[in-house]
Amino acid sequence: MAPAGLDGKQSGHLLNGTLDLWDGGRTNSAGVMIDVLSGTGKVTAGAGSDPGLFVLGVDNGSGTFAGTIVGAPAASRSISIEKRGTGTQIFTGQNTYSGTTKISGGTLQIGDGGTTGSLGTGNVTVENGAALAFNFASGHIHSTNTSIANSGTVSIQGGFVTLPNLTNSDSGTVSVNSGAGFTVLNRTVMETVSAEDGGILLLHASESDTTAWTAAQIAAERAKTSPIYGAYASADTTITADALLTGNGRLYLGGDGRFEFTAANTDFTNGVTLLSGTAAMTGNAAMNASNTVTVNSQAAFAYDLGAGTTTDVTNAISGDGTLAIQSGTVRFTASSPKSGEAYVQVANVRVADGAVLLFTDAVAPRPSITSTITAETGGKVRFESTSYSDIGHQNNHSLANTATGHVILAGTGTFEFGGGGTTAILPGSDYAREHQSRERRVAECRGRK
Repeated sequence: MAPAGLDGKQSGHLLNGTLDLWDGGRTNSAGVMIDVLSGTGKVTAGAGSDPGLFVLGVDNGSGTFAGTIVGAPAASRSISIEKRGTGTQIFTGQNTYSGTTKISGGTLQIGDGGTTGSLGTGNVTVENGAALAFNFASGHIHSTNTSIANSGTVSIQGGFVTLPNLTNSDSGTVSVNSGAGFTVLNRTVMETVSAEDGGILLLHASESDTTAWTAAQIAAERAKTSPIYGAYASADTTITADALLTGNGRLYLGGDGRFEFTAANTDFTNGVTLLSGTAAMTGNAAMNASNTVTVNSQAAFAYDLGAGTTTDVTNAISGDGTLAIQSGTVRFTASSPKSGEAYVQVANVRVADGAVLLFTDAVAPRPSITSTITAETGGKVRFESTSYSDIGHQNNHSLANTATGHVILAGTGTFEFGGGGTTAILPGSDYAREHQSRERRVAECRGRK
């Protein structure tokens, strides 16, 4: 006798429970028919040999499922999904089912404005008149290697989405909403892409791949007023990016490769956002002081200008990624010390062996992001204030105020304060607790004498 469960029902709500397509159970050719899947539970299949087909949207309903569809313990059995009807089924869980996904009607949406949601690992088919949508938080990066055969619409509603294995038929299209981003990996896909005003298209940059774009070709696209064009560098690729600092809109850079700026550019003022990968200032690189640089969690912004060089930086650098000082002395300064034009507000700062990071005047790591500052062996972090006793608009040279996380000195790295200001290690910091504990132990020893 089969376990109790759904039998011809029009809806299913999993409240932290599990829906099991039971061991040895068989589904007819129509599969398990259901209108809307919602809740936070788990959909799985037993150990039988037949694939489980889960059909959604049979009564044109819409809903959100925050649970997971995980397939079966046995590798021989999987779950496949088919979306029918005119409604929208949203998945916000991290699904791992290995069967196919077929969208024959309505919309299957991945994500709901947050940072979670995924397809399964099997092939995806979007039929004519149906849609596969992606909707993530602004700036969130989503990539899936799932093979997607699109004869309908792939809709990018929010976040930055990369679909390396997307193929569009003659009727298949990709639409990109304002504020959302899509990575265009080859010119064939580009023919089917449309973006709203304010939509962002990252073009695959390569100097050798004829299906991609050179930096100069991307620069030509950036001259257009809409959409906003950025660049994508694949892994193990280095792109000389000076030509990209031009045109309309902010410059967005993504991928797992490296972009290198080698020359001074004082004309471009729209700012740079690093979504992923690395962008490095090398050679004689410099930016207009009005450019802000945003570094996402999967990205690093590096200064690698060479040993023995000193570079003054007046840009504001922020985000939850990494600032890396790889060589030379990088001095953050402000043209007017209290103007706040330059600041560092990133989650991680790393100073390599032989490199120096120098904060001067009113420039300092801002306290609103918990920062880890790491000076590797031979690296130095210096704070100097020649005109004001406050740094970063805080009182005195306060380590706890200027970086609310930890200052880490790996090996024999050096952290220095200078300029004649006051150095304060505030109560509650790791240093203060260790210092107080040491004083307490000394006092106890003296008391026992």
